Amino acid sequence: MKLRTLTITTLVCFGGSAWATPARVESLSANPGFVDDTDVLTYPSTISEVGDAVNLNYGATADGGVTWDSGRLVWFTRESASGANPSPIPTGPWSFVYGSGNGNTGWLARTSWQAGALSLGGVWGKGGWGREATNLAIGGDLTLIGPLLRADGEPETEYVVDIHARGRKLQDKKLMAWNAGLGYDTPTEALQLRGGLQMGPRFGGEGLEAALALGPGLVVTSGGSGAGAADAGGAGEAAAAAEDAAGGGGGSDATSLQIDVPVINLAAEYEVKPWLLLRGSAFAGWTLNAGDVGELTKTDAWSTAAGGMVGMGFRKGDKAQFDLSINPGWVVAGPFLLSGAATPMLATVSGRIAI
Repeated sequence: MKLRTLTITTLVCFGGSAWATPARVESLSANPGFVDDTDVLTYPSTISEVGDAVNLNYGATADGGVTWDSGRLVWFTRESASGANPSPIPTGPWSFVYGSGNGNTGWLARTSWQAGALSLGGVWGKGGWGREATNLAIGGDLTLIGPLLRADGEPETEYVVDIHARGRKLQDKKLMAWNAGLGYDTPTEALQLRGGLQMGPRFGGEGLEAALALGPGLVVTSGGSGAGAADAGGAGEAAAAAEDAAGGGGGSDATSLQIDVPVINLAAEYEVKPWLLLRGSAFAGWTLNAGDVGELTKTDAWSTAAGGMVGMGFRKGDKAQFDLSINPGWVVAGPFLLSGAATPMLATVSGRIAI
């Protein structure tokens, strides 16, 4: 389970409109129909396009970065501390990214580390940035885990290899986004192939921007325990959580499947005032999690995933923007004082200030 968590963390951390932040991405359920300033971490060719700014975010991760010199990037992330290690100076995981992009091509070099594991990787990408854009990104990561003890008691370093690619084509009235990946890890000897496709219409005008994306996702794992569904093509965290619950023990020779058929993601943002934006999203899908191809016809292998998010943004011209993503549970149940529900109001708080 530790390895699986590490693999997913590596993939997720390193897999809209301008003046956007991670809180905005979360409020829109990562709908691919919106370009966003955080695209620089996925498509490095866009670094020069987003402008020079300082970014700070706090939520599931505490992270931030700087874009400067019209095309350079530094980004640092601290993942949430686990309950087993709540120290204010924990052992990780941490990640560091450095990149450069000129609006045509770009690259990222990145590393992440925690107790017992070190990851090194990078991305090369091409394509511009704007409401209409075509982008491609190809990259990979190598994670070293160890030393672990073999059955004979000798220390041994294990590793996880992941190669991935993604792209998108955004037009004024429609969108298409895809991802593909190949992974292998030595601890469970699992080979994984995954991919996803999303398509749909885009809407805009009179202060409103909206997009509907739907499409299938597939994860095929041969051997191991079915580690990692981070890029399964649309269900996001819900799909990963469903796959996590369905995964069996390591070392199996079976071929497991996760299929999203399909995932639907609807998101919208409305500019109430030049300084105030409201946004919201919802996603739903049907997911098959089969530990073996013989389970395809079993009804208990099928599940549904649904969720959503709401948020708001405040901005001051082209100088600064602050975004909030609000937990739907808090919206429904209300403050603890009224309902007794312990759900916090804010999921992520993000800020961006031009330099």
